[in-house]
Amino acid sequence: MKELFSLSDHNNDITEKASIKILNYTIELFKRIKSTEPVFDELIGTGVLIEIKNNFYLITAGHIIEDHYNNDNIGLKFANNFVTLGGNCIYTRDNNQNNVDIAFIKLDLLLKNEIQKENFFLKEKYILNSFKQINQPDYIACGFPITYAKIYNKE
Repeated sequence: MKELFSLSDHNNDITEKASIKILNYTIELFKRIKSTEPVFDELIGTGVLIEIKNNFYLITAGHIIEDHYNNDNIGLKFANNFVTLGGNCIYTRDNNQNNVDIAFIKLDLLLKNEIQKENFFLKEKYILNSFKQINQPDYIACGFPITYAKIYNKE
């Protein structure tokens, strides 16, 4: 007799495959805690990488930027090298008034090129062409659970 799989197994399989693909379009954000030896960087969040009309963006939660974007202490890591996040940034954080907590960082060319060595930018055709009006509550999720990040320290 052929063994059947459960719906739960099927959903887990789909989730696992999607997670692997999602990681290609996400990147971890770090805060430089200590810049003298031994250097310490704390993982503070993640962002989604997108490309719209040949412009490259990192989208993350607004509170990540608001809470940490000062004195060049927020950045990305490539082969254990800390690179300060550069580019034009706009963010909003309504403190639960409208539940808007999002940041858009238009990346400079040098940082974009460095990111593309290990990650991909989600093209606009996969984002902008699939929207349709529905009469249900709308949600937007940005980032990726920190525990699924490529680099995650539980310490």
